[in-house]
Amino acid sequence: KHKNFKSTKNKVWCAGLPHSGSTLMEEIFELLPYVRLDQSFLRYFSKFNITHLHGISNESFLCFPNDKFSFLKTHSHFEQEFIEFAKDCDISIIVCLRDLRDMMLSRYWHIMSNKNHQAHLIVKDLPFKEGFIKTLLLPNEENFYSDKPINDYFLWIKNWLLEEKKGNIKLFWYEDYIRNPIKYLDDIKEFIEFKNIDSSFLEEKLEEKRIKYMQTPLEKRLFNKSRSKSTYRSGRVGEWKKHFDDDIIKIINDNIDGKIEEITRNQ
Repeated sequence: KHKNFKSTKNKVWCAGLPHSGSTLMEEIFELLPYVRLDQSFLRYFSKFNITHLHGISNESFLCFPNDKFSFLKTHSHFEQEFIEFAKDCDISIIVCLRDLRDMMLSRYWHIMSNKNHQAHLIVKDLPFKEGFIKTLLLPNEENFYSDKPINDYFLWIKNWLLEEKKGNIKLFWYEDYIRNPIKYLDDIKEFIEFKNIDSSFLEEKLEEKRIKYMQTPLEKRLFNKSRSKSTYRSGRVGEWKKHFDDDIIKIINDNIDGKIEEITRNQ
């Protein structure tokens, strides 16, 4: 069916902040005439020359076919060479973001549910406040900018926001989807030139998936395979306000290389 569409955005890479709606973005593209570059027998994907767990390489981008709609999602931090690789391969870049405080809270629930996470055994039996603070500060070997997760993700967001000002990427905030899913879908379709697809139909299919997901506990869904895997939770906006006290807010502010206002969108 892809031959019926005239979009020039046939190569799309999404660099998603974890717990920011990047899985949602995958599901949207799977409802459109796109094929996952790294998870389909219809495509070939190379990890050659990827030097970081969440990195990307020119060899990976060269796997995008020129004449077929393809989509790739990673949790990649910003590096200038990634942008140059994408430009050379004529790839459109989407970046999914979310309020850092809600994102870190979502990450905490994920750690509590995921027995394989390196921090699970450390925090699983602790009271919320003590356990949550540990997840902010415990060194993480998968980090790129900082050994403290809270600062690593702060810089993750900050650097992508700086790149957006250069006009090289398109940002999509998870909060926008929660507040107005149809407009969020319209904005995606406009960016990838698929305006003739009904956003209400897309949202209906997404809601069907969410209902199905919620029938299975998160700790079980995390270990499903491929498309059956989901990290979906309630995804409320501003949930951090119900859980954070002055101590938590101070610890966050004291352990980031900047001010939270630098990466907080005007809500």
